[in-house]
Amino acid sequence: MGETLVVKPLSGEEIKDQILFDVMKSLEKTCNLADATAYGSYEGEITIRLRLNDLGRITADGHVVKVGEGEVPVEVPETAADIEIVPQPPNEVRVETGQPVPVLTEVDGKVVERKVKYQARKQKILR
Repeated sequence: MGETLVVKPLSGEEIKDQILFDVMKSLEKTCNLADATAYGSYEGEITIRLRLNDLGRITADGHVVKVGEGEVPVEVPETAADIEIVPQPPNEVRVETGQPVPVLTEVDGKVVERKVKYQARKQKILR
């Protein structure tokens, strides 16, 4: 039998992984948080607005997360970055964010589902 891709809806954990992946990509766009930098304190706020599509039923989900450590002693100009997450096929999300893709394969005469990781840059996007 070979392997057959399975297109399953994204789990809550997979969606959280994609959100974290996109936040990390956004934070890496500047040199402000490079590994070699160090700050005495920091503070900030992250706002998340989600629209979750469950087979046509849309659920809104929002979060405001305050982050920080220590006290920021001076006022600095505020900067912001918007991250838009556009709807994508589940397996495309999995490949792009380094998550395993479900596949059906035959083992000892039985069809079983297993998870396979594909590299996003080297592998064609799977739909």
